[in-house]
Amino acid sequence: MENIQNKKHGKKILIPIMLIAIVIIVVATAINVPITDAQKDEKILATYYENGYDDAAELVVKYYAKSNEDKAIAWLSVLSDDENEKFADEVKVIDQNLSATSSGSYYDYEATVQNNSDRSLSYIEINIYLMDVNDNIIYSDWTNWSGNLPPGATTVIDTMIPYQSGTVSYKVSIADVS
Repeated sequence: MENIQNKKHGKKILIPIMLIAIVIIVVATAINVPITDAQKDEKILATYYENGYDDAAELVVKYYAKSNEDKAIAWLSVLSDDENEKFADEVKVIDQNLSATSSGSYYDYEATVQNNSDRSLSYIEINIYLMDVNDNIIYSDWTNWSGNLPPGATTVIDTMIPYQSGTVSYKVSIADVS
């Protein structure tokens, strides 16, 4: 009888020890499991949206600078483009004009653009769309400007666009800024 009680007592002690050992093994394994590229990418994106460009770029460098330089460059390009799109929303065309030249073979397009962002800009790209009577795009073109445009300042951007028969209106959009 005494032998059976010792076995039961031994099982009571052995079960918690085994559970603790399993937990320790699981935790140790989880700590040593390398993070996958997909997990790294998710972390970079989440960090970008939560903390901004600088923190996300820091993670890109940490994760990929030594192991996958092409991926690091691609990530930094994507983050930078997205950051520039945010500033593109703050750059506005405040006045514009599209008029036929005297020869009739071109349009002169001129826009006054204002920098409403909090940083100086060195590049602005504008897309121009010529529209028909049904608001269909019949021709698109782009132009750009480079220089120094401080916050709150304006600049004039102009270009010549080939005449398109059927043009009744036009639309523009800020395509890129940096």
